[in-house]
Amino acid sequence: KFEFGMGWSAGGADLDASVIALDSSGKLIGTMYFGEKEALKDFGVSTSGDNMTGEGDGDDEVVTVDIAGLNNGKSDMLVHYLFFTISVYHSDCCDTFGCIGQKRINIYGPYHGDYGQIGSFDMNKSYGFGANHLVAGVMRRIEDTDSFEFVSLGKEISIHSNDATALPTSASFQEIVKGMNGPQTDEMSRL
Repeated sequence: KFEFGMGWSAGGADLDASVIALDSSGKLIGTMYFGEKEALKDFGVSTSGDNMTGEGDGDDEVVTVDIAGLNNGKSDMLVHYLFFTISVYHSDCCDTFGCIGQKRINIYGPYHGDYGQIGSFDMNKSYGFGANHLVAGVMRRIEDTDSFEFVSLGKEISIHSNDATALPTSASFQEIVKGMNGPQTDEMSRL
């Protein structure tokens, strides 16, 4: 299993963790977000729920992926890409990441049979002055095997919609998808 966690400081903001699943051709299989929490359930993707305030210790929202579930799809709906996104759904001060404090991403994976943190990223240092969405990373199928790799992306997108359902059709997201088929760039790193 693999977990993508994110959090932010409480105080007038609602961030949402979402997952966009695509097949090998880049066709949308589904988007899991706060309004469709079970959209990717058949593929082993689940969420801890929708934290609308950022209150509480630890990660405010966590997406869990059972990698074996990604291989359960029908042949015409086999998941090749899972894009992990964060969206500013609401903020009292502005609708971008710029005014939201203590933003962070944590990545967890199996470690001797248990979960251990395998990556962490402080979003306050690099992101968010004008963007309302962040494509944080992607789990992608390694060729035609049942194995996946995680590639961190950190790509900001600004669109008029504040939820992840509009991301798959945006030109900026489509450019990111196109880049997944080509060689890796130095901006990408594997965890």
